[in-house]
Amino acid sequence: MAVSKSGYIVWRLYKDTVYVGTRVTAKRPEGLKWEEAVREVQYIAVDDSCAWYIKLNGDIMLQKGLSKDRPCFKAKKIPCSFNLKQIICQAGVVWGLTDNYNIVYRSGVTKSCVEGTDWTPVQTDLLFSCITFGDGNIVWAMDVLGRICFTSNVSMETPTGEGRWWQV
Repeated sequence: MAVSKSGYIVWRLYKDTVYVGTRVTAKRPEGLKWEEAVREVQYIAVDDSCAWYIKLNGDIMLQKGLSKDRPCFKAKKIPCSFNLKQIICQAGVVWGLTDNYNIVYRSGVTKSCVEGTDWTPVQTDLLFSCITFGDGNIVWAMDVLGRICFTSNVSMETPTGEGRWWQV
């Protein structure tokens, strides 16, 4: 499952197929019905106005211009020289986890250019197996040894945050 921060964009991934919840409201958070949106997908992430996903063949795709009334739209392929196994997005920040356990972020993201301009490695000595956004501009991660870490102050203006990881 992937749910936007507002709760109005709801995607689920089942047997390599993405389904989107339609007419999601506070009274009906499950939506009116589920519609098939995309096939051959291995990972999904949604924000309040866009969705990023990784196809089975490794292609990175973006759907932008999403809203409560249009939870899916046409997709655009985003070039990526890294092999991503996970992608996350929130509030204009996009991070990917490579098959080498490194983190990359989408640089050049602005409100008028949600796809950004390039993938840039995040500088750290840690190797990660899982990443996710939390509240308050925090990114949580688990390293390959199972340790839980976080970095703070992650925003569109500072997509890598403060550049320091804290172990919990």
